[in-house]
Amino acid sequence: MFHRALPGLLPLLVGCSEYSLGEKIQHARGDSSSDLDTAAHDSDVSGTTDSDTGVAVVGDDACYDPGTAYDMHPAAGLVVTQSNLGFEITFEGSSAGYTSELWLWEPERIAVGTGHTTPEGTSTSVGTFAVGTELEFAIVVADTGYTYYSGPSTRNEDGFNHAAVTYTGDCMWVVGFEDQYGGGDQDFNDIELTISGPLELQPVE
Repeated sequence: MFHRALPGLLPLLVGCSEYSLGEKIQHARGDSSSDLDTAAHDSDVSGTTDSDTGVAVVGDDACYDPGTAYDMHPAAGLVVTQSNLGFEITFEGSSAGYTSELWLWEPERIAVGTGHTTPEGTSTSVGTFAVGTELEFAIVVADTGYTYYSGPSTRNEDGFNHAAVTYTGDCMWVVGFEDQYGGGDQDFNDIELTISGPLELQPVE
């Protein structure tokens, strides 16, 4: 297995950084332009700010971040914003030929499901974590022996992004993986989970 110690977290995406998440994705894919970069810097957004999480609130959705929501984000991390609430992780199945085990990898190792074996919709309750903790996910591919991690491409032995996060609303996030060495087709749907709870999409190292 190829991995390294979890580093410190970068600043919040909302109102952060000269090097935006959109630019990270653009760099990873080699794109010449990115709608995500524009969205991340768009300050003309109506709504208020949740005093507990610092996340912009649109309507009743306390997890909505206008800079990141409703788009697929390779290289991004899910970071805990409240320490008093747990999380529900649901296995959403596998469409791939390979069989992979899906895990919450850090800050503690919890099995989520195994492709072609675990029934879709199987849920696992996860305890509380400190604010600022990244929930890092991984797949262990039984057919090839490789392990791939959510977050930036530098975490993976082949140097490709293998997971993407998509926000679907109401504090619900989809994490989808690619299971082939070399990055696969980059549609990030070979094996998937959903997680609900107080999280925020942030750039991580």
